[in-house]
Amino acid sequence: MRQLRALDRLYSWPDNWTASAIVGWCRPPRKYRDYGYPRTQVPWHSDYDWRANSEDPRAVIEIAFGRVSKKARRELRRLVTPADERLQTLWLNNPFAHPHLPWWLRTFDY
Repeated sequence: MRQLRALDRLYSWPDNWTASAIVGWCRPPRKYRDYGYPRTQVPWHSDYDWRANSEDPRAVIEIAFGRVSKKARRELRRLVTPADERLQTLWLNNPFAHPHLPWWLRTFDY
């Protein structure tokens, strides 16, 4: 938790932004087509840097993967993997999305 707070300070995010992104991503949807967070559409072209979108919880989690210790990364991966697998079965892949984008940005919003 201390590393997540340090990450919030490093990027000047609000307090507990990273922790709330993890909770929002891992929480199961409350109803049909509810993602648990406001989903934003991302441009499909290749010059968009998805890491700049701190509103997307999965992008925040991906940034945290690169900034925390190995032990914390393992624990975070253990939390996030079931949510990733669940959402990959629910979301429809976008065939027009650029292939270099992460999987969660190569999906349709519906």
